Amino acid sequence: MGATAIAALGVQNSSAAPAHTSAMLTKSSFQDRVQVLHWSHPLTADDTTVFNPMIQKFQDAGNNIDVKVELIPWQDRIELKMSAAAAGTSPDTSYLNVDEFTTYVVEGALVELEGYLTQESIDDFLPGPRDAMTWDGHTYEIPVLHAFRLSYFNTDVWAKSGLDPAMTPKPWDEADAALGAIKAAKDSGAHNAWATSMEGSGTGATPVLRNYNPWFYQNGGELVTAENKSGYDSPADIEAAEFATHLFQTYCSPADRASTGEDYRDRFGQGLFAYVNNDELGLMKLMSTDYPDLKYGIANTPGKVKQWTHGGVGNFGMWQACDIRDQTWAWINYLTNEGNLDYNKGLGYIPPRTSVRDVYAETVDPMYKRALEEQQYAGVDKHPRLWDMWNIISPELSAAFAGLKSPADAMKTAAERINKDVLTS
Repeated sequence: MGATAIAALGVQNSSAAPAHTSAMLTKSSFQDRVQVLHWSHPLTADDTTVFNPMIQKFQDAGNNIDVKVELIPWQDRIELKMSAAAAGTSPDTSYLNVDEFTTYVVEGALVELEGYLTQESIDDFLPGPRDAMTWDGHTYEIPVLHAFRLSYFNTDVWAKSGLDPAMTPKPWDEADAALGAIKAAKDSGAHNAWATSMEGSGTGATPVLRNYNPWFYQNGGELVTAENKSGYDSPADIEAAEFATHLFQTYCSPADRASTGEDYRDRFGQGLFAYVNNDELGLMKLMSTDYPDLKYGIANTPGKVKQWTHGGVGNFGMWQACDIRDQTWAWINYLTNEGNLDYNKGLGYIPPRTSVRDVYAETVDPMYKRALEEQQYAGVDKHPRLWDMWNIISPELSAAFAGLKSPADAMKTAAERINKDVLTS
């Protein structure tokens, strides 16, 4: 009746479904017990310290269910899961990020979950996680963690620039003015920090996620219009690209032109620039361990039409190959309800349910409590071809930052390619 130990799943060929490796599984003497196979991705140095006690608690509650958790790599995760679905070797349940689940939905690989959910349970999720559950009118995944992004600022540099550390901007013009004050103070010798840092090159989600998408959605942007066309070339979205380009060209170090962003967190910790737009919660842990002397805070989430920040949502879904659906749902339901506080505390994320988040907030340190104030603004990107669209817009955005194209031309080119190669294919 003991908890299942997690087995690391080694994958040699990402084009094929991964073969299950052996795991230490405590077998029950009861013949009518079933085993739920759960795929996850490594989220800590040793996820067994989180999962094993949770599995034990789940079994101690009287569930006639064993759970086998296997870890699969983050790299090529979409290909791994799709290959398994095609081969009929999917697990019963797996971890799903909001940026990937629609890819499986359009292939008919996930189970619709409406029959397992009450409206009260759905309403308990915060707006961003709730939006992450559905595609095309059906529910396919249940949020288990919220990894929303925040804006951070160096409070020392803020004060040396004549700004009040107790006040950070929300409207775009105020954000522009604050960065301008930091630049002017640097130019006058009051400090030596650049105003901000943005990735000038890269592919895929770099530099889209931090440097364009926040402004895009804050200005009312639509990824895909009601007519199934790219929204990147609308007036509002071109304005967002113009603002992002202005920030890059005015307030960033020349070295950012070649940056893919690998070192910007360390540079922030070293006090080399003052304002981080739209970064993950993990930055707080990095600063506390590697740069404990840095004086920094969480800034307000900017906005124009609305305040918006990225809300990464981790979820669980059920695969069509599952033939023990009620038992699998019992495990999913435990992870996203009674066990959700243990799950998030153990793995270092924020609960997506209001009820669980409120309990979590009672014991967290002040910095995390401040972060929770911004959680309400976290939205999601979701589309079956999301990564294909990011791969197209990213080099166009880099060209605009570098001054090789106007932001309007870059966005129009990206939209044309997306309409031709993604949304009509």
